[in-house]
Amino acid sequence: MKHASRLISAASLVAVLFAGATIPALAAEPHTRLDISDPVAVLGELVPNVLSQTSLSSYETLEATSFADGVVPDVPRFSLDNSPKDSTLSVSVENTGSNNDESFKITITPDFVDSPSVQTEGLSVSLSERGDAALYVQPIVDGLRLTSAISGPEAGGVFAYKLDVPKGTEAFSAGDGRLILWAPPTGPAGEPVYMGSIEAPWAIDAAGTTLPTWYEWADGVLTQFVDLEKVLEYPVIADPAWGYGHTVSFSSAVHTQYDVWTELTRCFNCSFPISGATSSFPGIGGVLNLDASPFTCLVSVPATVEVMDKFINPQIARFQFRALPGHFDGAGSTIGFSFYNASWDSNNLNLEVLAWVLVDRGAAANAVNRLVAQSQWNTFAVQLNDNMLTYG
Repeated sequence: MKHASRLISAASLVAVLFAGATIPALAAEPHTRLDISDPVAVLGELVPNVLSQTSLSSYETLEATSFADGVVPDVPRFSLDNSPKDSTLSVSVENTGSNNDESFKITITPDFVDSPSVQTEGLSVSLSERGDAALYVQPIVDGLRLTSAISGPEAGGVFAYKLDVPKGTEAFSAGDGRLILWAPPTGPAGEPVYMGSIEAPWAIDAAGTTLPTWYEWADGVLTQFVDLEKVLEYPVIADPAWGYGHTVSFSSAVHTQYDVWTELTRCFNCSFPISGATSSFPGIGGVLNLDASPFTCLVSVPATVEVMDKFINPQIARFQFRALPGHFDGAGSTIGFSFYNASWDSNNLNLEVLAWVLVDRGAAANAVNRLVAQSQWNTFAVQLNDNMLTYG
């Protein structure tokens, strides 16, 4: 089994699709109090829970451009290029762990902002030349969120981001709105490179109306489309969030996502290594009173979760937990487990673990938590692999 651990920032242009009641086609009005050049006011009014996730410890990393040797492995490096006509967000992910994978750097260039970034209360904002569109950069625990905002219909509902990824990088559909990026192998003995996940998109207007939105991926350009037809009030925001991912590759052609589902259904806690896991594979809405401590006999780390998502299709198998009150990561934090085959790596089943953590305990504690989690998910993969070979 090959382990490929990467603390990855995954582009996630915010936009969760909600099916709601039909809204009358009314003329959209601008919000009289909200100026898109003020990210704190806009986010605080429209999505206060998002604003509260600003991480000051991650903000210190956002400003850093170089790091001394011996830093904790798998810490994301972020930098902003404030050139006047090319507002570029550079996200550098350097792996210094034991597997000695090459580090790589992803540069994202939005095509709809032109001004230098201005910082305010831990966030940065860049505006379009006409001032009718803005991009907010918000550091969060283990990642980064990008929020696009438009003040009126003249700005349009198309937001394109150029990702400086290797030629031939493909976006694998996860079946739930997410995209998983894989770069092709390099050299005769090379392996595909996991480049992160792009979370399912969402978009919302100032009246709280959720708007239809979707992605297109072509030649390294991620484009988010937002349908503005039923906007009731501007501004409209659409939010890309970047988080960390951990991947493990099962080096066996005999495994498929259906094998995973069969084994987890046979005995969930025979593979899932967290104390408190049940033998039955819980369904959506099920609650698990987990304890995330690696030393439960000495200290308890409450990690009660409910199953918020669980599905399998010909492309992917996935289950996702949401943290409940009392969870050490903070209520509302999520973690998802996805099993799939990359298009050019069909002989290997991949596990991706992607978490969104709401509680910021500072850079050092966050890094320790990350390393413990990566060890646990490696154990999960090893035990699951062994059980599939034994009982499959």
